[in-house]
Amino acid sequence: MGVDLVEAKTCFKGAFETVSEVKYPEAYVETSMSGYLLDGRSNESYAAVNLLLKAGVQVSRLIEPVNVGEVLFCSGSFLVPAQQGIGEKLRSISVERDVSFIAAPDASFKSKPVKKLRIGLYQRYWGGNMDEGWTRWLLEQYGFDYTTIRDVDVKKGGLFEQFDVIVLPSDDKTMLLGEGIEELFEKRFMGMAPPPRYPPEYRSSMGKDGVQKLKEFVMSGGTLVALGESSNFAIDELKLPIVNVLANLAPKDFFCVGSTLRVELQKTHPLAYGMPDETLIYFRGNLAFEIKQGEKSEDVSVVMSYPDAPTPILQSGLLVGDKYLRRKAALAEVKLGKGSVVLFGFSPQFRAQTDTTFKLFFNTLIA
Repeated sequence: MGVDLVEAKTCFKGAFETVSEVKYPEAYVETSMSGYLLDGRSNESYAAVNLLLKAGVQVSRLIEPVNVGEVLFCSGSFLVPAQQGIGEKLRSISVERDVSFIAAPDASFKSKPVKKLRIGLYQRYWGGNMDEGWTRWLLEQYGFDYTTIRDVDVKKGGLFEQFDVIVLPSDDKTMLLGEGIEELFEKRFMGMAPPPRYPPEYRSSMGKDGVQKLKEFVMSGGTLVALGESSNFAIDELKLPIVNVLANLAPKDFFCVGSTLRVELQKTHPLAYGMPDETLIYFRGNLAFEIKQGEKSEDVSVVMSYPDAPTPILQSGLLVGDKYLRRKAALAEVKLGKGSVVLFGFSPQFRAQTDTTFKLFFNTLIA
């Protein structure tokens, strides 16, 4: 959750007093004639930007770091140009989302206008998907408008005319395609839990027809975001030049079912805006990516990867087989036609609790 922790290994003494109330720093809006800067490192800044865009306020994003006095605004921080009547709106949002708007010394920063994207969130039947529910709740908490799309919508096609981004919550490839579900439940639960029994109309799947429509969406210029296990689906069905190196490993060779792991980021990549050089992710045996060598390998951008030895990968929990993660990608973007596919080897929004990695997901939803 991004909380700095200092371990006290020995007892210490001091002149302490009981604190009955904690006073948090108050957000504020500085006076400015040139515009306002909003810290790109804060999750709340994304919620504030969504409120601004809905109100018709122009917002841009810095494409290089900017120093304002002693404060460094990282690449990806937000710039609100001076606009008539903006002060009252900023003060209202500052209180609502607890963010501060800092006066920009001038308006000459290199920036790119922020566009409000049309987001489609895939929701399947056949028992539902908890990851979709967490994702939906998170989008609502931070003010991202979205449209729920189901199998019938995917198969109908014309997705690029309706959406800029489509999000696939973490899910098994079998459940997305609707093929081999009996075998999946037998393998996963050793015969102890059969597939749920629902009426035929609630046992739909996108199938191969849906895959083709998703491919047409990306080729036309759309962005497909695959969270966690859905990346296996995207890699296999869209024939991406990526390999999941953990796919066929036995538990004795690789095992990690819920641990925090260290990763390194390419902060200049727009998907990593607002992130530090290193961070922690919550990992539960998902995926790790390696680029296939060939003419399409240049279509892949590695945004986040696991460190090389001797830097430890495990922060807390259990990890067997860390050698399989070394220098492998945890987050990658693959160009496909006019669009791209974003592959998360973990769930950045896991149970809407992993605050540190929310920004990685949010960056896929803002252009």
